[in-house]
Amino acid sequence: MISPSRKEWSKGFVLWVWYPLATLCLIVGIAFAACCLEGAFDWRYRTLSSLGSASTNPRGYAYCCLGMMVSFSMGLPLCGYFRVRFEPITPIAARASSWALKIGFLGVVAVGFERLFSQGISLPVHKAHEYISIITFFGLLLGIFGFWFCLTRWLIHERQWPVWALSALSLFSVGPIVGTGLSQAYLYFVPNDLGWVGPDWAELGVPLYLSFAFWEWLTVVGIFIYLFLILFFLPAEIPASTTDPSPPSSRAAN
Repeated sequence: MISPSRKEWSKGFVLWVWYPLATLCLIVGIAFAACCLEGAFDWRYRTLSSLGSASTNPRGYAYCCLGMMVSFSMGLPLCGYFRVRFEPITPIAARASSWALKIGFLGVVAVGFERLFSQGISLPVHKAHEYISIITFFGLLLGIFGFWFCLTRWLIHERQWPVWALSALSLFSVGPIVGTGLSQAYLYFVPNDLGWVGPDWAELGVPLYLSFAFWEWLTVVGIFIYLFLILFFLPAEIPASTTDPSPPSSRAAN
């Protein structure tokens, strides 16, 4: 754990200044990249990677890559910020989630760096971009789910939140992931000649729920929403250990 004597950012600064700035960097990068894209930008059938590709967006891919790199680099301090507040509550989950989220954030930075500088260059590792993307996805997924578990436990045991409310809120994060899996499974097993998702899918009338791009954008938005919710609800100060199974009232009496 971090020493209590170490000066830390206040929750207000992280929640209302640092995190919004990090989010804004990504939004600005994506917006500039979309403006430079040839033709109209239909996010429902355009993946994030198409904005950061030199082949599909030669005039604006750098904006997307830089936005990703700066935004998720600014997110790295959140890993330790979350960990020190959840470690007294669920030590193993907090440490594992911190490492997973850090890998996810660094993975996004690596993807942005790779897209910015290595496109058109033959990389020594075949399909390096795909491998980094997979590791990044699972890092973000496990890190956010892990910290959400820590937050859920704290809110139930220390704030007496109803389990059903937190369960319902948790289901919103599962939707895009399930939608992605089902849509891609359908396209894989059902014969079709659609190829990879693109703007032409809208003209062909392909249902929105089959578009990987649609679910990808929902997942990206979901990541930032859940990070904000964790920041919003987590304790402002590092809590005392709650490994004691007795209820809060009896611990206070002692």
